[in-house]
Amino acid sequence: MTYLKAVAVRYEHDPFPGWVEAQFQQADGSTASFVAKVPEFQEYDRLTRDAVYPIHLEITCDLVSIDRDRQVATVDLCIGIGLYEVALDQLGSLPDA
Repeated sequence: MTYLKAVAVRYEHDPFPGWVEAQFQQADGSTASFVAKVPEFQEYDRLTRDAVYPIHLEITCDLVSIDRDRQVATVDLCIGIGLYEVALDQLGSLPDA
């Protein structure tokens, strides 16, 4: 299974189940930022209002395509926020469950 390296930068708000803002770098150098429910992340138990941010995240994703010449991949983040083009070094592999 593949994951994208990202960081949770702040706790957004408390209404159940809690929301955090996360960011990652796209292949063009820009920063993608989104807000998602805490349970969407594998690190959900560390994402609290009182936590010290930033917190490193591993966001599960599906590889849509890889361009080895440009060293980029198009990924579909499994938390439902769309397709992104990222550098190959932003990706890692999770051990199979």
